[in-house]
Amino acid sequence: MNLKKFLGYAAGFTILGAAVVACNGVGSTRSNPNTAYGQLVSGGTAESNPALAGYLSLLPSTLQSANPVSMASLNVIFSTVAINAFLDPALNQQVALKKQNVSYINNTPAIFGIEAPVKVETQFGTGGYVNHQASLANVSAAKYDYITYTTPGAPYMFTGNSTSTEVVSGLVVLPLASTGAPLDESQIKGVVLYYHPTILSKGGIPSGYGNSHESTISLDDQATFYTQFELASIYASDGYIVIAPDYIGQGIDSAVVHPYVLLPEPNALSGIYMLKALDTYLQESYNINLANTESKSLFISSYSEGGGYALKAANLIGGSYANIIESTGLTLKRTVGVSGAYDLTNQELPFAFDNVNNPPNAYGKESNPWNASPGCEPGNTVCEALIIESAAYAVKYRAWAQYDMAINKPPLGTYMVNTLVVYDYLSPVAYDLVLVPPYASQSDCLNPASLTGTFSNTNCAAANLLASGMDASYDVMNLFNTTGLDQLNIVDQVFNAAAANKFFVSSYTNTTDLIAALETGVATNSVSSFIQQSLLTDPSIASLIYNADTYYLTTNTPVSLLSIKYDSTVTNLNWMSACGMLGANGNIHDNSRGKVTCTQIDNSQLFSNVSFFGAPSHSQPIYMSHQALEAITQIAAHNQMVTNPSGN
Repeated sequence: MNLKKFLGYAAGFTILGAAVVACNGVGSTRSNPNTAYGQLVSGGTAESNPALAGYLSLLPSTLQSANPVSMASLNVIFSTVAINAFLDPALNQQVALKKQNVSYINNTPAIFGIEAPVKVETQFGTGGYVNHQASLANVSAAKYDYITYTTPGAPYMFTGNSTSTEVVSGLVVLPLASTGAPLDESQIKGVVLYYHPTILSKGGIPSGYGNSHESTISLDDQATFYTQFELASIYASDGYIVIAPDYIGQGIDSAVVHPYVLLPEPNALSGIYMLKALDTYLQESYNINLANTESKSLFISSYSEGGGYALKAANLIGGSYANIIESTGLTLKRTVGVSGAYDLTNQELPFAFDNVNNPPNAYGKESNPWNASPGCEPGNTVCEALIIESAAYAVKYRAWAQYDMAINKPPLGTYMVNTLVVYDYLSPVAYDLVLVPPYASQSDCLNPASLTGTFSNTNCAAANLLASGMDASYDVMNLFNTTGLDQLNIVDQVFNAAAANKFFVSSYTNTTDLIAALETGVATNSVSSFIQQSLLTDPSIASLIYNADTYYLTTNTPVSLLSIKYDSTVTNLNWMSACGMLGANGNIHDNSRGKVTCTQIDNSQLFSNVSFFGAPSHSQPIYMSHQALEAITQIAAHNQMVTNPSGN
């Protein structure tokens, strides 16, 4: 497939071959940044998050304020939610998992830098990680605000890379003193700019915009809660102001498609211009001038989708966008990329198209080249000590980890393809050229009711896929640009539509046979069942994908790159690529040269729990996955910032 041949199909649109070339280094087309962007439009106190309120309701009445939220409240939530990864404290068999998690974090200071140990038990007193940081920084609470501001939209190639001015939203987290006012300028340690991970819906974004501002935006309260409490617990507790852009196409900017992964520059710019808007907002609302803060330091952190945007932002700030940061009085000290898809060309897309296997290390490194999670391995003392049933259940780890990997591939792959079509071709015809029919229409789904017997397909709308009720199916173009859908709606429809195209279920006709095959090492997770494999070789797309890669970018400020040992969502080979190209001379173990520090977190020492297919109702230990590690990796990111902020 060559999409340049698509010219003949796209009546009404002009697609020039040079348009792809013009996307090379999107920033190169904007050597003189438009200083009109970053204009503050509005701001105020963010709406209280219902998910947070639910957690607070379990605490003493003195700790139930949701915004501002006290450090004492965050201390309890942090020790029970972030570190324990939603392990149920009522289940005695999980206590050992909690102890293992905190032991690894507390006893690995080179990575996490914990001064006050995190404990297994709920911490109401003065102890604990969050309380310790807050007491040293004189922080008593964190306040969640939102701002809206202007930023350049993503370029549409079919109109010659034209962009629009978008009004976007973002979260501001303010550390408060005991008086209830923000910390004095002299006590503020700096600003942390955080690029958040993938959110498939319009809501669930850091600011929570939509709680009352826009009733049609699906809230995804849990995702918003997780980001807000994490940023407040780790960064605001230590005296930093934190900002997190919601990104183009999400939050208030719900009318346009989010330019997912393939267009890192406009997403990076939404953070850079948010800094300018923040400066205005703080001066107008709190009489705080960033240029007067203690260190005038700017740090950038990230997770997953945001990792590539963080590296792109550092690259832009070191070049033609330096004046935007200089106007705020801040200086970029360090950027931390965490588990990002930096190398789409050589790593992430080949990973998506491969039938990725996940054998334990005992099978040899060469049998698991993508470093996908095996779930739990023979020889891991925690796994062997805590498998509740007989050893026969050990084989189910591999099957469950295969499912965990498979459930993420369809939404992430389809989200990326949607960006490609919307911003590069903008025609429904293009979907059928890059997706395998009838997947683009999302009309045919695996019938969930058939999962207990023989697999069968049905109309997606008729499948009643979720108890929450999707009363219609959406084609790909509308699925990612319809307000009112939450992440679970989208994941459920996309996975079932992919399964109808034989993704994951392959030629197996029932669940019993499929699970038996997965337990013996069969892998059926290639996206080629619903995405055209020629996407990898099409010359009109290859250059665009290469321009979306960030592993080869250069910066003039220090960079830390963090990964996890096993990652079945964003393969850690992305991290290896970036460590090789950003200054570590291709050797991920040699951190002594260049401005890049490469660190790996061993998630075979960090545990969640899961109930397997057909297993007993109680759960089994399993390595923490990509989805569960956002908060723990941010502890490590914070440590990178405070131990050596300027890389000296």
